[in-house]
Amino acid sequence: MENLLKKALIERTAALEQRRLQQLFTGQELGDRKPSQLLSRMEQLLGQSAEEAPSFLKELFLQRLPIGVRMVLASAKSDTPLSELALLADKVKEVSAPPPPVNNVAESDSLYTEVALQREEVACLTQLVKSANRVVCGDD
Repeated sequence: MENLLKKALIERTAALEQRRLQQLFTGQELGDRKPSQLLSRMEQLLGQSAEEAPSFLKELFLQRLPIGVRMVLASAKSDTPLSELALLADKVKEVSAPPPPVNNVAESDSLYTEVALQREEVACLTQLVKSANRVVCGDD
C-alpha cells in the first residue's frame, strides 16, 4: 500500500512539473503585463528565483519582450541580474508605450461637418458671383 501511494504521488508530482514547464516554455506571453510581472510568473512556474534559475530562463524571458525593449536591454552588461533587467524593461516599455487611440468617430464627424459647411459657403459664393456677373454683363 505504501509503495502504491508513493508511486501515485511521484506520478502526480511529475505530471504537475511537466505541465508547469510546458507553460513556462510555451504559455507565457507578455500581453499587457509589465516585464517584471512576466518574470515573476516565469519564476513561479520554474519554482526558482531568477538569480537561482538556469541560464535558459534569461533567454526565454528576453524572447517574450518586444523587439525595441530587447534592443535596449542588449546594451546592458552581460552579468546584470535578470531581476534588474526586468525592472529596466519595465521602464523601457513604459516610455515606449504607444499613445492612446484617437476617437476616430468623433474626428470623422467633425471633418464631415466642416466639409459640409465649406460646401455651403462655396455654393453661396458661387451664387454671389453669378448674380454679380449678371448685373455687370446685363444678362437680365
